[in-house]
Amino acid sequence: MDSLKLRILFFGTISFILYFLIFYFEELVMHYFVLGSWYALLPISTAFVISIAYGSFANFVINYIGKLQEKKS
Repeated sequence: MDSLKLRILFFGTISFILYFLIFYFEELVMHYFVLGSWYALLPISTAFVISIAYGSFANFVINYIGKLQEKKS
């Protein structure tokens, strides 16, 4: 399997797991996210981590589609 496909699979799986965990533990997440004080860093850091994982996934997908287009040309 191509290394680009493995990266797509890896970051896609990580993104799916992160989104699943946020929605599965919604009550716990909301409990800690609304506490304020130092807990305000939790939603910021969570958004950052999910953004990195999903952004990497989307980047590799776009690169893969670009390589497919190059092969057709």
